[in-house]
Amino acid sequence: MGSGRSVNLPQRWVSAAVVCPAGITGVALYRLPGASAARDVGGICQDAAVQRERRPWFSIRGRSAQDHRAGYIELFFDLVFVFALTQVTAEAVDQSSLEGSASALLVLWMVWRAWGQITWALGGTDPDQRFVELSVFLATAVAFMLAVSVHDAFGETGLAFAIAYAALRLQGLGLSVSSTAGAGAAARSPMWRWTQLSMVLVVVGGVVEGPSRVWLWVAAVIIDLIGEYRQARAPSGVRQEVAHLAERYALFVLLALGETLIVTGRSVVDETETVGLAVSAAAAVSVTCLLWVLYFAWWQESVESRVSATTSAAARARLARRVYGLLHFLLVAGVLAMAAGVEEMLLSPDRPVAAGPRALVAAGLILFLGSTVMVWWLTDRRILLARLGVGAVGATALLSVPLPPAWELLIVITALAIPVLLERLGPPSGTPSTDTTPAAPTPNGHN
Repeated sequence: MGSGRSVNLPQRWVSAAVVCPAGITGVALYRLPGASAARDVGGICQDAAVQRERRPWFSIRGRSAQDHRAGYIELFFDLVFVFALTQVTAEAVDQSSLEGSASALLVLWMVWRAWGQITWALGGTDPDQRFVELSVFLATAVAFMLAVSVHDAFGETGLAFAIAYAALRLQGLGLSVSSTAGAGAAARSPMWRWTQLSMVLVVVGGVVEGPSRVWLWVAAVIIDLIGEYRQARAPSGVRQEVAHLAERYALFVLLALGETLIVTGRSVVDETETVGLAVSAAAAVSVTCLLWVLYFAWWQESVESRVSATTSAAARARLARRVYGLLHFLLVAGVLAMAAGVEEMLLSPDRPVAAGPRALVAAGLILFLGSTVMVWWLTDRRILLARLGVGAVGATALLSVPLPPAWELLIVITALAIPVLLERLGPPSGTPSTDTTPAAPTPNGHN
């Protein structure tokens, strides 16, 4: 069960364990004599070909227009969120109720926003700078504090979770604005002002207990979304490369898909091996493969090209926020809901599945397919009817009939395989399968 994976440590231990090694790491990498030689082990990295240009420590330079790929320091930061997603899934499994699922969704949103704030900041910042690298190391340490506090965020570790979340949000926002316009612009930014208010409510919520914490955090999320909306309407000097954002969010989707494999593998290892378990595990892996195909086969690249082709820079930024910042959250939530449902199903592989796990998988199916349909409508103004129809039918079938896990997962496989086959036979026009040219720019940016 997920409870065996929870991490409940005293908050002062968590803080000390995170901050001290982070500080030591930063000093060792950048201040101790001989650190540059340590980075050039064996003389493999030679002279100016790979050495960083000497720059002032606290200068922040924007990312070049040609540099779209995620840096290794960004991928390193992502590793912490593998554990954070595992903890969110554990929360959904342990609190197998509507209230528990809502709590897990709230925590997932906060984890998502913390990751997204740093990701958007690095999207407009050159990661190959000493100060930026050190900032990411510190953000990784704080993100670890966030991850280990997730499972009991509404209990004893709530304050640690709140402090870590607020620190990541403010650090990312400050880095993002300072990389282009400086501290003065940060003070005038609508997002900065609304985020500060939201973070105050988050920290106060971490101090109080019970339902008050939930309502304060919900209020913080609402205020945060208001700030997001106001920022989207304000002029911004922060340049974002769509190609970089698309890659980063696709990598996060991979982390979520990896969680479905983790829960399946753990169930096979922990439970008594039976034919039902083997068949159910194979079906669960097939579900993960089909989710990958539906996202990566043509959809992800086509969405990226359409967002990039939006004429107005302001409209392109607004569309990117909707597609990646908001609707991709629903997509990831759908994957994790299916992971939690599959984990519960595999606990009793030879018995009919209870209503709770079936509801989780059905909700995940609707969220995943529905979010891809909404994104495609925003970027292409067409509806992916196959995904919409089979998602509704598949979710209805899951909720209607209690069957053993293998048969329930066969329903999911069928619901996912039908749009895969139909889109392979007749993919939407303008996708990489049918057209190698970018989509024509849209005058209004799909506003």
